[in-house]
Amino acid sequence: MNKTTLSWAIVGALGLAGCGGGGEDSGGGTTPPEPAPRALPDAGVYVPVLMDAQGQLINRPVNDSYRALGFVYPASAEGTGWTLNIAEKTSPTSSTYTFPHGFSSLNKGEGFPLTLSLLVSKSQPSLFDSAEQKSNINVDGLVKVASVPDAAGSSQSLWVLDYRPVKANIDSALTIQNWGGQIALQPMVTAPINADSWYNLGESALFQDVKTERSNKGSGIKLTILFKEGCSVSGETEANTQGLNKLTLTGWSNRSCSFNTLTGSADIKDGKIYEGMWEKKMREFANRDASVTAYLTMKPGSHGQKDTLLLGIPEITGITPFVLEAQPL
Repeated sequence: MNKTTLSWAIVGALGLAGCGGGGEDSGGGTTPPEPAPRALPDAGVYVPVLMDAQGQLINRPVNDSYRALGFVYPASAEGTGWTLNIAEKTSPTSSTYTFPHGFSSLNKGEGFPLTLSLLVSKSQPSLFDSAEQKSNINVDGLVKVASVPDAAGSSQSLWVLDYRPVKANIDSALTIQNWGGQIALQPMVTAPINADSWYNLGESALFQDVKTERSNKGSGIKLTILFKEGCSVSGETEANTQGLNKLTLTGWSNRSCSFNTLTGSADIKDGKIYEGMWEKKMREFANRDASVTAYLTMKPGSHGQKDTLLLGIPEITGITPFVLEAQPL
């Protein structure tokens, strides 16, 4: 274990082949079934609910101390990806950020492989630990619909993602308390996006603010992201509806931003080491003047909570997938 001024743990990545036919020929000339693409959750916005070691839901209210959100992106020609973000404030000076994510490939030649990955970043204490494990073993049941019980004795039929085979130290101090390794996906209530100015939850070293306004081209929303360096990128949705609103972010090559500011531990705020990795990917966008697909939605406030703007960028993936939460002042 290497010690740094930041505490973060990149915990595991497991590549798992899809359901393959198998077994030896029984002599009857039966052809083993060909592998098929996996059944997956519909594209959309979800609340990831952690499950304990007994497989029960850990029902926690989403508030200033605990946040949870997830995107399952529309399928591409390569496959379907998802990213979840679970943030827990464990003390006035310490937070844990957990990013379970995955990708289900449509590569038939490789047996429709499934990859599950997990990132854990922590602001205190200052520890660094990383591990990676990959396998091509045929394993089923990692993404499935199941009847999930809760502590009150009732149950729900939900999509369940099983991260236990990732070989992460689920019960270590670096991850969220009482999590047993499985995650249930509950559809999130979303609403059309308000025109407003939004600010990243917690202190950010990368983002200044985010602005949404009515599009001049139709019924969509124009999104502008202003970075600390002073440049901005923007894009417009075609519509403004519940659920995922697709847009294309452009303007990355504006040279007033180097996207090379978060190079040391002193540059990181609130233990958000992942912002430095996002910035590195954004530097790649700037170098090739990219047009980057993103998805935008809004979670309406309730029980005294503010509205929350949610932004996902599927192309920022790897060990640090991109999910941004922002609220108005």
